Formats: sequence, C-alpha cells, structure tokens
Amino acid sequence: MELGTSFEIKKHFLQGHAIFWPPTIGIDGTSYVVTGAPPGNSHLFAISPDGEVLWASKPQASLDDLDSFAIMNAPTIDAEGHLYVGDRDQLWAFRPDGEVKWVVDLKKYGVDWGFMTVVLSRQAYVGGVTTDGKVLFFWSHNGELAMPPLELPGGEGPPPEDSPPEFLWKDLMDPALIPF
Repeated sequence: MELGTSFEIKKHFLQGHAIFWPPTIGIDGTSYVVTGAPPGNSHLFAISPDGEVLWASKPQASLDDLDSFAIMNAPTIDAEGHLYVGDRDQLWAFRPDGEVKWVVDLKKYGVDWGFMTVVLSRQAYVGGVTTDGKVLFFWSHNGELAMPPLELPGGEGPPPEDSPPEFLWKDLMDPALIPF
C-alpha cells in the first residue's frame, strides 16, 4: 500500500481556539473538546461524527462561567453520556444535549486551582486530585460531596529553576488564569 504525498485540510474545527488534549469520543461517535479561547468564547464543544458543532457551552462572560482553564481537562463521559470537566475553581456536569446538570464551586473546599483531570469511579463518584493536593469526590448524579475531603500530605515543592517558557502558555488560555 502506498501512502499519499499530497494532503489538504477538508474541514477546520474551532479556528482560533487552542486545544491541549485530544477530544473525548462518546459511544455515539460525538467528539467533545475543551478549548482555551479568550473570555467571550465557549470552552466546551460537542462535534458530530460528520463534523458539525452540535452544541457549545455558554460563552465565558465571567469566571463564574466555564473558563479557559478547562483546557487542562479532557472531558470525562459516564455511561449515560453526561460530561464532566473542571475549570480553574469549579467542577461542571453537562447533560448529553449541553444543558448544565450541576456546578460545584471548589473554592468552598479551599481549592485555588482545580483538577488537572477529572475521573469517574465505579461508585458513581466524580472528582480527583486538585493541583493543590486536595482529593475531592462528588456524586455524579447531583454534585453533592460523596466523602470527606482529603488533603495529601507534603508541602511546598522545591522552587522551579526557571519559569516555564512563554510559548508553553502563549495563546493557550486567558493570561489571567495562568498559574505562574
């Protein structure tokens, strides 16, 4: 079998929206992707197998909306097709049609920076470890705390020798949300 030597883009999705993780694909073939576009844009999109945007989260007007730190999470999907994604200080649950199911304010639990990855458990818990070492799990059906918070032991790590290079974060998310 010979490989082609000439390729062209058939369709470009979400022009101007930085993407860090590949999309998560549901059992019906719908792709869910989070982006780090500036405020005023949506940060979660559902894209059909044919390449049409089915729905998008409400555009970010304030940090109370799904913010661009969501780019650090690949959406997690449960057996019913509900999606879970974290942003800087919230955990969001969306129904398969894009309607918000519930939102947890992680600041209530002393969290400054949210989950890097949201996980689901067999017990129907959703949550994980926050970037500041707190382990939090909530019931996936209603967003209520499923068990007492746990703080991982440890302390401040050694200071970084250098700041991450600017190109690592440039245009990836809202500069106000970069944690350095």
